[in-house]
Amino acid sequence: MLAKLAQEIANITSEVIGHDVLITDKDGMILGSSDKSRIGTLHQASLGAFVVRK
Repeated sequence: MLAKLAQEIANITSEVIGHDVLITDKDGMILGSSDKSRIGTLHQASLGAFVVRK
């Protein structure tokens, strides 16, 4: 369910902004992408993007 929603968001956002979009989880795994060949792969740069707040 989450992967399907992530893919839908990536598709719509990419159409609106005219650029590639990817959505990752906290471990850097690509859940949704305008480039479908990247789904399920690691996006190394995303690993440092998550901030944990307490």
